[in-house]
Formats: sequence, C-alpha cells, structure tokens
Amino acid sequence: TDDEYRTEFVLWCMSSAPLMLGCDVRSVSDATLKLVTNRDLIRINQDEEGRPPFVARYSGNWGDYFAMAKVLTGNEIAVALVNLSDGDRYCALLTESIGLAASSGKKLYLRDVFTGEELPPVKTCFGRDLPPHSALCYLGRIGD
Repeated sequence: TDDEYRTEFVLWCMSSAPLMLGCDVRSVSDATLKLVTNRDLIRINQDEEGRPPFVARYSGNWGDYFAMAKVLTGNEIAVALVNLSDGDRYCALLTESIGLAASSGKKLYLRDVFTGEELPPVKTCFGRDLPPHSALCYLGRIGD
C-alpha cells in the first residue's frame, strides 16, 4: 500500500541507506513519485554527517511500534514515528529520550515532512495515533 511504501522509505532515509529505484520510472504512481522526490526525506537520507538513527522509544513487542531520531548537520533533528504492527497504535517520543530535559526550558520545534505543517512546540512528549504499517516523519530543531 502507499502507507507501507512510505514507511519503508522513511526507514531507508532515516538509516541513510543507498536509495535506488527498482521500477520503470515512466509508470510509477503519482504517490510514489511524490514520495521518492520528497526533498526533506532526501535531505535526511543524504545528511553530510551520516549519523545513524537511534530508537528513542519503543512499546509493545520490540519492533512493533517505536519512535526514532537522527541528529542532522546544523543542529537539526529528524524524528520518525513508526507502527509496524497489524493494529492501530499510539507512537510517542519523550523529549528526554533525545537529550532534551523538561527542566532545560527548551522546546522541540517540528515540521511534518509530508504536509509541511509546523507543529506546536513540544516540551516533554509528542505522539500520534498511527494506522497499521505506517510512519510519520518530522524535521525539527531545539530552541527557546
């Protein structure tokens, strides 16, 4: 499904995996073309420092649903919420798991890489309900 393609691509980009298309690009769907040309995801994948992502929080059986983060060049951070399970799940990221203590007075500012939506500043916890086999991805920064 398109959700599963998106989840797979988010995981590849967060992992800085080599990106290759194994299909006839003349006949890909509009959704696939939009996904594989998403500048924010490509930027996450191609970040010059090439740091690996880390699992910031997992719930349920290991690997079913989790939040992962990747520190990027320029003090940016990429965050992915991933649900690999067969049911709806609430996936969350605690700011402490990325080194941002609530007592610091700082906040996490996130922008959805698919919609461009700027989210309200996050002080301690951020999460979303996700359908099965889906993922969300955000670019962010820590600020006052």
